[in-house]
Amino acid sequence: MNSEGFDNSVLVSYHASPSADVWERIQGDLRRQLPLKNLEWKSGSRQNRVITSIEVSFQPFRFTPASNSSNPLVYLIFVACDDHEAYKTVIKQEIRSWLDLIQANQSEWLIVHVTASPKATNTTSGIFRTKAGVLDRLRSDFNPPKKERCIQLNYLSTMDAVVQSNIQDSTTQWTELIARLKDSLMVGFDSRVSEIEDSLRALDSKRGSFGWEFKSYFIQKISLANQFEAMKLLEDSLAHYSELDESLAKSLQSFRQEWSSKIEENGAQRDSRSLLMADISQLHLQISRTTNLSIFDMKTYLFYKQINLLAYLRKLEEAMQRASVFVTTFAAFLRSHQNFWPNSFVECWIYCSCTDLVEWCEKQTRKLSKEFERSKTLRICAQLLELANNQLDKIGIQLGYLPSSHPFTMSLPIPDSPTSEIGSISAFTNTKPDLMDGVKSSAAFEKLYIATTNKAINLYQLHGRRRSGLKLHCKLASLEHHLHRYESAQRLYSHLPSHYVDDRWSVIESSLLSKCSSLQKALGLSRDCLLSTLALVRSGISNGQEIWSQEVLIEKKCGDEDARLALQMELAQTLVKDIREQSLKLEKDFAAIRFPTFSISIDEHVGSLSEESLGSIVEAKVTNLLPCPVKVDAVRMKLSGKLYETLWFTTGYCQLESGQTTIRLFCPTPVDGDFKLDVSQIRISRIIFQYFAKEKHQNQPLFPSSRSPQLITFVKDPLGMDVRLRVPEDSLGSSNAFIVSFSAGRNDLSKVLITFASDLPMGFILGQSTLCDSSSNMLRTASDSSMELCDVKATSQLKIRVPYSDSVAKSSAQINISIEYRTNVEPDLKRIFKKTCTLVLTPPVRVSVQNNFRPQHIFSVFTLRTDGRNPLRICKTSLEPDALDSSGLSVESILLPGQKPTTVLPSQTSKHVFKLFLRESPQFSELRLRLVIKYRLIIDEILDCLQPKLSQELSINQTPLIPYLLEYLRSLFVNNDFGEEFYHSYLNENKIQPEFFSDFDLDEFCDEFEKDKYKKKELVDQLSSALQTFSIPESGSSQRWNTFTVSLSLPSISIFTTITYDRCLRGDVRVGDSINVILKFTNSFRWCRAPSDRDDLVQKAPKLIYEINPQPEHWLISGCKRGTFFAEESSVAAIELIFVPLKAGYVNFPEVLIKILPKSQSDKNTRIGDAIKSSDLSVQTHHTNIAEPILVLPTTQPSSYLIKEGLENY
Repeated sequence: MNSEGFDNSVLVSYHASPSADVWERIQGDLRRQLPLKNLEWKSGSRQNRVITSIEVSFQPFRFTPASNSSNPLVYLIFVACDDHEAYKTVIKQEIRSWLDLIQANQSEWLIVHVTASPKATNTTSGIFRTKAGVLDRLRSDFNPPKKERCIQLNYLSTMDAVVQSNIQDSTTQWTELIARLKDSLMVGFDSRVSEIEDSLRALDSKRGSFGWEFKSYFIQKISLANQFEAMKLLEDSLAHYSELDESLAKSLQSFRQEWSSKIEENGAQRDSRSLLMADISQLHLQISRTTNLSIFDMKTYLFYKQINLLAYLRKLEEAMQRASVFVTTFAAFLRSHQNFWPNSFVECWIYCSCTDLVEWCEKQTRKLSKEFERSKTLRICAQLLELANNQLDKIGIQLGYLPSSHPFTMSLPIPDSPTSEIGSISAFTNTKPDLMDGVKSSAAFEKLYIATTNKAINLYQLHGRRRSGLKLHCKLASLEHHLHRYESAQRLYSHLPSHYVDDRWSVIESSLLSKCSSLQKALGLSRDCLLSTLALVRSGISNGQEIWSQEVLIEKKCGDEDARLALQMELAQTLVKDIREQSLKLEKDFAAIRFPTFSISIDEHVGSLSEESLGSIVEAKVTNLLPCPVKVDAVRMKLSGKLYETLWFTTGYCQLESGQTTIRLFCPTPVDGDFKLDVSQIRISRIIFQYFAKEKHQNQPLFPSSRSPQLITFVKDPLGMDVRLRVPEDSLGSSNAFIVSFSAGRNDLSKVLITFASDLPMGFILGQSTLCDSSSNMLRTASDSSMELCDVKATSQLKIRVPYSDSVAKSSAQINISIEYRTNVEPDLKRIFKKTCTLVLTPPVRVSVQNNFRPQHIFSVFTLRTDGRNPLRICKTSLEPDALDSSGLSVESILLPGQKPTTVLPSQTSKHVFKLFLRESPQFSELRLRLVIKYRLIIDEILDCLQPKLSQELSINQTPLIPYLLEYLRSLFVNNDFGEEFYHSYLNENKIQPEFFSDFDLDEFCDEFEKDKYKKKELVDQLSSALQTFSIPESGSSQRWNTFTVSLSLPSISIFTTITYDRCLRGDVRVGDSINVILKFTNSFRWCRAPSDRDDLVQKAPKLIYEINPQPEHWLISGCKRGTFFAEESSVAAIELIFVPLKAGYVNFPEVLIKILPKSQSDKNTRIGDAIKSSDLSVQTHHTNIAEPILVLPTTQPSSYLIKEGLENY
């Protein structure tokens, strides 16, 4: 295609007189003044326009008819004559003849006098000064009135120094000529435009009248557009071409009969590439001169001019859009008149037009700047190449190079039998060489087809529309398949179906998958063939099974429902067979995730125990969407619960009918509680169809039954295996251990392996575990990680003592118990039982002690409290020496005779006092005490009395529920708070009100063992009746007691000080009387823990501070109320004081406080050795007579006293 398109320029005619040498001398400098710039067009009918630049073409003068609109706009005559005689005799007549010819066309003209003399000025003199020059004669002879048409050009090819000083520079000497030329061009252009427009108006006014021809209007319109194009007014030119195109379309629509003979005059010899590659200037001349215009020529010419104008205006996108519309619409027009063209002319024309347009667009794009947006032009180019590819489809089918099948026939309707007459393409002498070569052989056509298709695909990818090229990829794959290049075809096919899934192009997807699987099966690609077959099944399930094959679609359209269903079932059976056969060739299992062929859901949300074997059963509902039954190797479901992370329920070989099938899945582990469905699987050979109950990235489930979570509940088996934990009854507090109560359940067990784990850092010492029943030898081995039981009989109840290391600061711990066991019936099958129990680590009794020292003994007061939740009874407490040699220590309990057990409540404590006697020199480090508390929880009393009552009221089948019910009631009792009414009725009157058990939710308890609402209601009623009629028997004292032992160290203190108030005189004392009192301090180091500490105290004699609490409302004290003294084993410190009572009545002496003197003060006064750190010493005091009151009598008269000054008040 001609990529320039704009070699048109304004024509200016020139003539030289008296000879052509004049033009030869000046043309070089004249052309250097071009192009003409900044021309202003002043039109009476339009807005003034400024033309920035135009090109001018000079052509020698020749006479043309006045009707030719391509005549020059301006005529120039260059006169080189300074001789008056020559002008008068020769030049003048020649100019007159020239004017007579051009004035007939009413054209603009100029006479240019070319002279070597400088332009006359006021300072010019000498030989260059003439009286009347040739220029004046020219103006006199030819200048019209009021218009200057004669100008002078001072042009010197050589100049001497005298002349050069009076001549302007080369640019200035052309100024007048260029200015006159620009004015003349604008006048001529305006006149030409007005003339053509008047002619068009006249022609348009006669439109529709008899004899009116569109040709004249067409030629005038393109002449007007060419005028604007030559003046570089491209927008105006484009508008006129567009108007002309619309007028032609309307004329074709209105006058079909008249145009029917003017489609193409010489179609048999027509060039199939004339749209873009013909010489447009020759076509323009042909249109202007011919008497009969063809539609083909006019359409081609208008399209050519429009897209080139748009390209020059940098509107390449619009140009390509018009090109795309033109090719498709004009091709349809050509096909509607197929009889005018040679065979395959339309296809060749479309192919050549599309490919040439793409080449033209690429060339125009390279001219534009880098910022030009190419995305939309790339899309149009890709679409044009795809259209060209469609033409190659039709040509290839007609030649026999391509099969007459999908996808080559997908967008092109072609005859059923290909036409063999295709050799006439060679008659198109200017058809593209690649097309002419391509029809000669199959190899050449294949090369052309692949090149065109790949180029279109690449353009789609550059534009970011990869999916738009999928059809072309499909054609390439089909071409490879047709050429028996199966590996290449399979490689192309395998990448195509996935692109159609999201867009729901199911028919195309299925067709590709069917071809792909056939190729892969033939090539022995088992895994790839399996994937393609699965994808084909998925497509049919998701979008309708009739898309599996063209035969089913045909039967559906024909309306034969039975035949369609039979074809569907046959095809489905074939697909399932292929899936099984191909999967057998896999080396390992293959997982198909969320494959829509099947779905699995829980049918019954209550599981059951198997009656044939030890285990649990789940009923599942499997949906098969295939129209045929499918035999599967296994169906599995994975359930997860609070304790069981993985629990698989399975069934073996079975057949899944089309639709829904209910199957029973078995798990060898009996379980209870709530579980949710995690994963379900269906196995066919080595394929596992796997479905997750909850998808992580799933917008919408494929099946309503797969919505998550799916829950299932298993009831508890009261006769099944169970395990409980409790603390030992007789050694609580003495060692860290707990009792494991293990129930074997319904079956004989050959081997049991028990392991423990905790959420706290507890160390289980399983290697030291022992059976509480020493006569049993079932505990064979025990290690640090587990303990093993062997030959455990059914219904056995074993108790195992398990010690543990205590490094836990919490009151309770969660113990996870895992039991692996094997039955005698199935010794090779390992089963697992799991349970979480709460182990109470702290005793229900809280103990605090207060020790009161005396010179020869110690009083220890123990206060017992509850843990805040468990009320309890204290039968008795005892304090015993906890050493082998305890002869130096004796303990005496201070207990009232006949004292009954005490009750300890959260708001009520119990105190117990013991008196400890020591010999003279006790060894504190060797002596320890053991506090033994015999107690019983209130809940244990109630439950122990309730158990025989329940055994009487419940049936034999219900009695296994009693341990679970008691455990449930215990948890409720511990977690609930009971008011004063309960304690009053039970603790004082030994009764339980009926309303006490009515607050318990027995329905929740029974729900764990029975899900049938009628049976559960019956069980709840029986339990409620038994509880409501329950009463405490009188023989409650026979119940068991628990023992809690606390190990204590012997209490000790560094310094024990005895304080005594000694009155000097005895007798009655009245208010205001003075009492002389000696305050005595006696110190003892008897209660020091270590002999070395006692020796240090004896040697260093620490200083103590005493301070008397003055009690100013009772006493007036005179003397040293605050002072120091040294703590010495054998000495007594005495302080003289005077007490004056201020109030009548019984009055006690004030309390004296003693503490260790801080080290900073003791350093100055320490008498012996270094001071002992005050933080290492402890002091306790005992007032011997502070509890003895003094009777103070009232006075009968007022008294006054004088206190002597100078007393020291430290």
